[in-house]
Amino acid sequence: MMLAAGSVMLMIAVVYAISFGHPQEFQARRTAADIVALLDYTQVLDTFNSTAIANNLTAYTPSNMRLGMNISRYTTAGTFDSSIAVMYEMNGTFSAGRWWFVSFADKTVDAFYIVDYRVTLK
Repeated sequence: MMLAAGSVMLMIAVVYAISFGHPQEFQARRTAADIVALLDYTQVLDTFNSTAIANNLTAYTPSNMRLGMNISRYTTAGTFDSSIAVMYEMNGTFSAGRWWFVSFADKTVDAFYIVDYRVTLK
């Protein structure tokens, strides 16, 4: 049996969609991970200030996406200290990810953080 070139392309597209989801959703997950990494690198997350984090999320998140996060802080002994939620509540379908980082004060570990983030397309 011989397939036309268009049929082969359609089959490849279906396999891609099943394996990775919709390309825009995949891009949203990658963009969200990059934004969280940027906020970590620029030490915005270290502030543990919901207003500063929300302002940066608004500035860096593309207009076709919603990105929110819940940040949990742990002591150097590993016990839970506190958490903040920044634009974290989302209805419907969303993708989730997790980021872990350490903050330092005077070259000494100050605290451990876990960032659970959610992203969805508008």
